[in-house]
Amino acid sequence: MKRYDWLPTESAPEDYPVFLIRGDLRLADGGSIYIPDQRDVDNGWGEIGSTHIVGDERKAVPVQLSLQWYSYTEDRFYAGQFDLPTDRIASLFAAGVVDARRGEHITFDRIIVGMAPGGGVSVWMGALAFVVEVAAFQAQPIDLPWTAVLDNEEISREEYRQYVLKQSLGEDGLARLRHEGVPADWWQRMRRPYRWEPIVTGAGEPTQLWIRTYNGEQEPFLIEGAAPPRSARAVPRHVRLEWTGASGKPYSAEVDMDEHEVFDAFARLGNDGDREPMTLEFVLGASPASLQVKLKNSQATYRFDGAAIKVYRRRVK
Repeated sequence: MKRYDWLPTESAPEDYPVFLIRGDLRLADGGSIYIPDQRDVDNGWGEIGSTHIVGDERKAVPVQLSLQWYSYTEDRFYAGQFDLPTDRIASLFAAGVVDARRGEHITFDRIIVGMAPGGGVSVWMGALAFVVEVAAFQAQPIDLPWTAVLDNEEISREEYRQYVLKQSLGEDGLARLRHEGVPADWWQRMRRPYRWEPIVTGAGEPTQLWIRTYNGEQEPFLIEGAAPPRSARAVPRHVRLEWTGASGKPYSAEVDMDEHEVFDAFARLGNDGDREPMTLEFVLGASPASLQVKLKNSQATYRFDGAAIKVYRRRVK
């Protein structure tokens, strides 16, 4: 039985913190490994969380996931046991990917388990910055004693819940949660795929392009073989672009898409779903600060004016 060098880790959205009570991955050889638990989680969707160096360095492929957690924003417990897509996970472990920056072959070394509002569960595999979703499940609400989160009779459930929410979200985030509530379809909305590809045009030579999507995935472009080919992916959230300008100077840009604007644009231009391919175009102007981002289909173009774009000179080692 083939074994690989990997570790499990946990994930939850920054705006929807959870308490992971228990998480376990059962392995193909009959063994198991726990996901770092008994902790609050709000590190970001698809991001690597805690790392515990436990068990054998090389492990069999995980075949089953079991989870129990508490959602602070919903004041609700969730649990589930799910069979993992073993063949797909094993093929990704065996194939690995190409490190887009150094051009070297690397292997997947993380299994990331995410818990979302409404009981959504996503499972990703990570290889350095590359993250790909390999499974998604729906957990169910359950009744568990509050002592599973906090065994302290001097602090009430609601008092502790509000304390954690304030610590995690801040005053502004807590006020927004009270006003807007928790979207019932948050997880499904984040995962909805569209047919789109990025392109870079204009006055410069692009060298690196990384895009993190709202479903927690992150993949490189421009380097052939650096990521498995695909035509559909979730809505883009954050972009890192590197290029050499017309003057020969190296530049980098960090682009944070406005959530409401980008989802609205993709819904309108991709209204035919998988049948309507789109391009996400990054236009390099004569001035580095004039970088523009546009979404195009066969009939329309939308320019993102709400995206936060930071451009700076890149140091070359």
